[in-house]
Amino acid sequence: MRTRQNNISKNGFEVALEGQELNLNNARGSETIAWMAISSGTGEWDGNAFMAGNTGDQVTDNWHTIDFGNTFNNLPQLFGNIASYDGPDSAGLRYQNLSDDTVEIKIEEDTSLDDETVHTTENIGFLAIEGTGTLTGASFSPLTALIDNNIGTGDAEAFTLGDKSEAFYDNYGQQDYAEIFDFDTAQDVIQLHGIASDYSLRASPFSGNAQGIFLRVPGMEDELIGIVHNTSTLDLNSNNFVFV
Repeated sequence: MRTRQNNISKNGFEVALEGQELNLNNARGSETIAWMAISSGTGEWDGNAFMAGNTGDQVTDNWHTIDFGNTFNNLPQLFGNIASYDGPDSAGLRYQNLSDDTVEIKIEEDTSLDDETVHTTENIGFLAIEGTGTLTGASFSPLTALIDNNIGTGDAEAFTLGDKSEAFYDNYGQQDYAEIFDFDTAQDVIQLHGIASDYSLRASPFSGNAQGIFLRVPGMEDELIGIVHNTSTLDLNSNNFVFV
C-alpha cells in the first residue's frame, strides 16, 4: 500500500491510497496519512543544505537524471514521490546512483497482475537534504509584518485585495491579511480576484465588530485575506465589492 498524489497547487492537493495492481479495485479502509509540503527552491535547514523541486511531467519507466547543480558538498538524503496521476497502473518511485551532483529516478509499475511495466510521463516531487539526525522546526509566531493596515481618508476609496491574476494575502493562513479601517459602505469598494462565490464573509477571528473576508480553498481551511473593521453588514453581492 502506498499513497498517490494529484492536482498539487499552492492551496492543497489530492491524495489517495493505492494497493497493488492485482487488488487495485478492492475496497480499502480509511487511514491517517502524514504529509509535508515545501516550496521549490534551495536553502539551509539546521545548517544542512537542501533542494526541493519537481521534475515537471516528464519522468517515465526510463531512468531520468535530476541535476543538483552546486547545492551540495556531501551526499544528500533523498525523499520523493509521484506527484501526478497520469497513469492509472499501480506504481512507485525508484532511484539509483545518488551523488552530491545528481540522482537517477524512474517510475516502476507493480507486476502483481501482469509483466507490463511501461508507464506514461509523470511529475515527480523531491526533497534532497544533506546531513543526518533530527531536523528542528521553529516555534510559530504571528507574522505581523505581513499584515497591511489600510486606513480610509474620507474620500471614496478602492481597497485592492486581488487583481486579474490572483488573490492577495493567501499564503500564510490567518497570519497574512489586510486590515481595513474606516470603511465607508456608502462609497468605498473592495476589489477581489475571481467571483463572489470564491469568498465568504464572517466574523473576524481576531477583532470584535469586524468582518473577515475569506478565500474558499477546496479541501482545506478557508484563507483569511482581509478584515474590515467597524462593520457587520457587508455583502459580497453588494456594490461594495468589485471582482476582476
